[in-house]
Amino acid sequence: MQILVGASIGLLVWFLLRFFLTGLYTVDQNERAVKTRCGRAVRVPGGKTTLDDPIAECLRPEERPRYSYPQVRVIQPGGPYFKMPWERVRKVSIATMTVNMALDLEDPAANDRGTRLESSNNTRKRKIGRSHSR
Repeated sequence: MQILVGASIGLLVWFLLRFFLTGLYTVDQNERAVKTRCGRAVRVPGGKTTLDDPIAECLRPEERPRYSYPQVRVIQPGGPYFKMPWERVRKVSIATMTVNMALDLEDPAANDRGTRLESSNNTRKRKIGRSHSR
């Protein structure tokens, strides 16, 4: 009897621990997330649609039905957040990639090896200055 009680308590503790630990999640700074319940995205309370946004004011009346979608709750960076076992979290990266404008791939030594970018006005002034000094 003690073995059955001990196994039951152990199973209960294992289930609760697994329930709470697998339910925790975070959202990174370069991500946004949407929680789904049984495959359906969690909607914004009040039944708002995309037509409730100010940007929809410029749509013509015949275009309005085509762009009528429910607004979903977007989870901002942070956490830890909690989800139930039947919920899924879909994360999307919103990271942007920067490019060094001073780097010249054809001539790596140009622009002080990609550390300085000169404007076309400065280059033009130098050329004009050289031609007048001669």
